[in-house]
Amino acid sequence: MLNNSNNSSGSSTPTGEERKTLSPSPAPSSTAKAEETKTSKEDEAVEEKEKASKSAKVESEKASQSPKPQTPTPAIPFADWQDGAISAVFKVSLKNPKERFLVLESLNQEFESEGIEKFSTELLDRILWARLTEYPCLPSPFEYLWNSWLRAGDAKRLLRQKDPEFSHKVATYNELQSFSVRYMVLVATTDMVEGVDATKIAERIIIKANASPPPWEFLLAAVERAASDEMIIEFLSPLVHTWSRECAKTGYQGDYKPYMLALETLLTSKSVASVFTQLDGFAISEQDLPYTIPVTTLLGPFLALSPINFASRKANFPNPDFLPARETHRLYGDIRSEYRVVQNRLFEICNKIVRGSVTSRKDLLKYFGKIIDLNHKRMAIQVQQEQVSPDGFMLNITYIMTKLSEPFTDLYGSKIDKIDIDYFLKDPVFDISEETKVKADIEDTKLYLEKKQDGVESNFITHTFFLTAAYHQYGFQGAINSQKVTKRKLRDLEARLQQAEAEISRFRGSGRESSFNRLLETMKNDIVETKRLRLALECVLLDHDLQSTIMSFALFQTVFLIRAAKPDHDYPKTGGQLLSLPFEQDNEPESFANYPEYMLECPVNFVNYLMKTDAEVVVSSPFKFMLIFAVVFLRNSQYIKNPYLKVHIVEMLFLGAMEVNGQRGLFVDVFDTEPVCLDYLFHSLMSIYIEIEKTGASSQFYDKFTARFYISHIMRCLWNNSAYQQKLRSESENDVDFFVQFVALLLNDATYLFDESLTKLTEIHKLQKELPEPPHFGDPQEDAETQEKRQQLATAERHAESYMQLTNQSVILLKLFTSAVPSAFVTPEIVDRLAAMMNYNLKMLVGPKCRELKVRNPEKYKFNPRELLSLLLDSYLNLRKEPSFIKAVARDGRSYDPDQFDKARKIVEAKAIKSVSDLDLLEKFKQDTIQIKNEDEEGELELGDIPDEFLDPLMFTLMEEPVTLPSSRVTIDLGTIKSHLLSDPKDPFNREPLKVEDVIPNTELKQRIEDFKKQKKAEYQANKMDQSAD
Repeated sequence: MLNNSNNSSGSSTPTGEERKTLSPSPAPSSTAKAEETKTSKEDEAVEEKEKASKSAKVESEKASQSPKPQTPTPAIPFADWQDGAISAVFKVSLKNPKERFLVLESLNQEFESEGIEKFSTELLDRILWARLTEYPCLPSPFEYLWNSWLRAGDAKRLLRQKDPEFSHKVATYNELQSFSVRYMVLVATTDMVEGVDATKIAERIIIKANASPPPWEFLLAAVERAASDEMIIEFLSPLVHTWSRECAKTGYQGDYKPYMLALETLLTSKSVASVFTQLDGFAISEQDLPYTIPVTTLLGPFLALSPINFASRKANFPNPDFLPARETHRLYGDIRSEYRVVQNRLFEICNKIVRGSVTSRKDLLKYFGKIIDLNHKRMAIQVQQEQVSPDGFMLNITYIMTKLSEPFTDLYGSKIDKIDIDYFLKDPVFDISEETKVKADIEDTKLYLEKKQDGVESNFITHTFFLTAAYHQYGFQGAINSQKVTKRKLRDLEARLQQAEAEISRFRGSGRESSFNRLLETMKNDIVETKRLRLALECVLLDHDLQSTIMSFALFQTVFLIRAAKPDHDYPKTGGQLLSLPFEQDNEPESFANYPEYMLECPVNFVNYLMKTDAEVVVSSPFKFMLIFAVVFLRNSQYIKNPYLKVHIVEMLFLGAMEVNGQRGLFVDVFDTEPVCLDYLFHSLMSIYIEIEKTGASSQFYDKFTARFYISHIMRCLWNNSAYQQKLRSESENDVDFFVQFVALLLNDATYLFDESLTKLTEIHKLQKELPEPPHFGDPQEDAETQEKRQQLATAERHAESYMQLTNQSVILLKLFTSAVPSAFVTPEIVDRLAAMMNYNLKMLVGPKCRELKVRNPEKYKFNPRELLSLLLDSYLNLRKEPSFIKAVARDGRSYDPDQFDKARKIVEAKAIKSVSDLDLLEKFKQDTIQIKNEDEEGELELGDIPDEFLDPLMFTLMEEPVTLPSSRVTIDLGTIKSHLLSDPKDPFNREPLKVEDVIPNTELKQRIEDFKKQKKAEYQANKMDQSAD
């Protein structure tokens, strides 16, 4: 007879009791049908009420009775106790029906035939087999076995240690718990219970995840049993697959927490962590694609949990057009708080796998390495989202890898020697063969990788460091690229929508109106979705906690790279010895030369991103290490193949030198105090200024101006420190050729930029006169010609602003440097070009055409003519004592006019731009040039007609130091060819490579020129005397 068919306790919590009583069967049967008639909450409420009533009754009886001597309770025979304990734990009985117990009729018949009258631990296999296979367990065998396990544990805790049978009873309950766990494993790994498989068990575990108590202790006990039975893979696989699959369906916007909690709990067992990567579906198959990995692999759905995902951002930002700034800030805070918890839990999951076993550690690193190999297209110019893994997925792995690196990334290098510099010759978990290298070309890399040492295993720290560096590139930098693309896409979409809405009137009333309206609606929906993506990316990428984590690794990466580049690999040294730069020329370590270029570029790009968005994380970090890195690789620029990488490094220094809200630049204090900066920064900037002249790109002519703008600004910032002024003097005295080359390029830039700026301003002046004000770009009422002029004006304004900023920087540097080392600007190969440039620009600013520079809102173009004139006059005054400069100014036949100095003087005097003493000095300089001009005119009369063979073939002036070029055999003045070679290292007549030391002095011609000058001078003087006698 069955008294209760709910064998699993029928409650929604593990401690509930079954309360369903079944009617007697009309005939004996080996099976019974169970029915649940009350909910667990009702069961518990009734039970609590009954307990409270009984307790009150007992207390009342105790209070009304006088104390009586207690009679010892007769001891229950152990066999009877064990029978009752088994019955109570598993809620089963043999004969006598008990409340909420199930009578095992068929098993009772078997026991009767064998003379067995009571349950015992020796019979547990038969008891549980009968209970689980012959009677249904509702809602599942999992709950039944879990509740049985809990009841045994509760009963064990209630045992009294004074009980003579205490140890035997404890052993009994331990045995009952052990069998509950054992059969849990059997049910999950076999088909012993019809219609029940591990998938359903996995689902029931998730349903009970938030129960009190939760099922995790029981689950872990089952795991350990499965491990001891060598069934752990069979036990785990269906559970983890089910949770992974359901987590993928649920996503970040749903209730993913139980699945993550279940996985976390499993991995607290080292038995699980050590074999987790051996489960089917953990590794990436050959059929997997980058965008399917987050769904098809076991860890994928967990690693893909992110607020950047489509459904998540739609839920977080349903109406991005109506989101006030304050509400956005609040939303960001809420989203970041939850996401931070998720990322830390993902790290804990992976950290347990890492610590599980050597095999699991290697497998996890290989899994992450394979993802890198499949995601190279994330850094492409045009990224196809269906060809790469999603941003959220990649960012999560980036965070995990960075956290795994934290124990060894202190900036003083306590564990840096554990990172194998030759990692890519050992057993890397990802492929770099197709990556652009720091210095090596394709052939160099091929030869380098042929030296690979098979069978040599790298340590965990080495694997982790290089893999983390790769994820900083393809994870975080990839997400930054997505953010840039999203912003650009949003601008384009909004412009297209605006253009389309302007044309809507054309379609009203036509047959195309409805289709056009649908197109507008589609465009609006695209804009809304793009705005959601922009907000989601901004929320994640601008999270200071995440940025700080990335920044810490980036700084350590710069320390390692200096160590790898230094030929003896001994950086950072103990004891704080200073770096000596440069390193050995043209002897960069082969391993460093073959590192992926992103290893140098990524930390720089990251800091540049922070400086342009929110520099708070940089401010709070020890960023001096980033500056040391910058100086080291600018000073050893030959170690880096890509000129644009050097520009990125310079840009970082520029961003740190810029004033912010009137405050000194962020990096300025380090510039002024860090020994490496004080010793090597100024020369490094000058060197890059020269190098960037030739980049090899078709756009090199224009590219150089951006880099030089950065450098000029940094130099202006450094100029406030006298140590850097002294560095300039030292460069001009100790490395004359280097300094002259720098000055020549500075003059080239100033000449070109000044001319372009003023030309664009003249064009703007002309167009502004022709066009009405205010302009209405794209106004349909304007004719095509007017609209075309509007476009021309917009283009000219854009160029004028850009060129003017560059011009201002160049002219400021000219003023600063001529004040510090005026003699360096009057070398033969420079002085004529300098004087010509200054005279021409002075003429443009104060001459007849200066009225053509008058434009509306000149500040819009960074054009301040008075300031520009003042700076130019300062350079004249700085060089006023140099005889060769005075001569060069006076001999400039193109632009020299003493009247220009008078006009300039009147302007600055009227506006009180210059002091009286400066005006007097300017007048004195003008008179000096007039004197030279008069003397030169007399000298020209002396020489008369000069033979062509004595004239410089480029400048058409009388040669002073004639030299013959080795390949073209052309004779030219030494000063002219020196000047030419400063900007173009080729023979100007046949374009063959040429160095100044290769030219051949033409002493014979020089002597003839000297003789010619003496003869002409003598003839002139004789004629003059004859005229005087007459």
